Amino acid sequence: MEAEIKAFNNPNIFSSNVYVISYNDTVIVIDPWFYDWELKEYLTKLWKVNSILLTHGHWDHIRCVDQIIKDFPKAKAYIHPFDKELLSDTNLNCSFLVWREAIQIKSDVKLIEQWTYDFWELTAQVIHVPWHTDWCVMYHFKKLSALFLGDL
Repeated sequence: MEAEIKAFNNPNIFSSNVYVISYNDTVIVIDPWFYDWELKEYLTKLWKVNSILLTHGHWDHIRCVDQIIKDFPKAKAYIHPFDKELLSDTNLNCSFLVWREAIQIKSDVKLIEQWTYDFWELTAQVIHVPWHTDWCVMYHFKKLSALFLGDL
C-alpha cells in the first residue's frame, strides 16, 4: 500500500493543520488540536489510530488528544518529556489565555526518550528544535520523505 498523508484544517476555528499518515496497517495523527466530523469520519474509515504525535504542548496541538483516545483506546500519544507539563498546565499551554478553555490532557501520554522511534511500520527520526517551546520536536519519516514541525 502506498502511504497517504492528509491534512485537515478548520479555518472557521483557527488556522492550523492536523495531519494523518496512513501506511499499510499504521495510522498516525499529528498535533490533533481539533476533531471535527470530517476528521472523525476519516479515522473511523481507517478503523484505527496507532499513534498520536505531539510536536509540543501548546493548546493548538494537544486539544483533542483525549477525544481521539476515547474513540481509539489503543492509540498511544507521545511528547518530549520536557514538554509534558504543558499537557496539564493551562498557563504553560496557553489554553486559558488564548482559547478561554482550560485544556488539560487526562490520557496517559508516553515520553519520547530517544531520537529514533518505530511507530508501528514507520520509523521517525525525532529532531529537537528548541524555538517555539524549549523542547519542541519535529518528526522526519525518511520512508515517506516527510517532515512534520508544529510551528515555526
